[in-house]
Amino acid sequence: MYSKASHPNAAKVYVNWLLTKEGQTEYARSRSYGSRRLDVANADWLPPVALPDARFWDSYTEEGAAVAEKMQPLLKEVFGD
Repeated sequence: MYSKASHPNAAKVYVNWLLTKEGQTEYARSRSYGSRRLDVANADWLPPVALPDARFWDSYTEEGAAVAEKMQPLLKEVFGD
């Protein structure tokens, strides 16, 4: 699908735009999605209960991986193996 782009750099250009503030704003608003970018005003289109919350951790960071590791026993107890 993406291997036959009309221009060899079309996918790069699109992804670069998509990751900008404007791209994330348009994508998030059109999907009723909360962007994780701090400079995107999610509150303009999302109800307060759906806004990204600082109480959740990013599992892809070093600190997040440490939290996930600590949570494993509890999650296995609650959900099983």
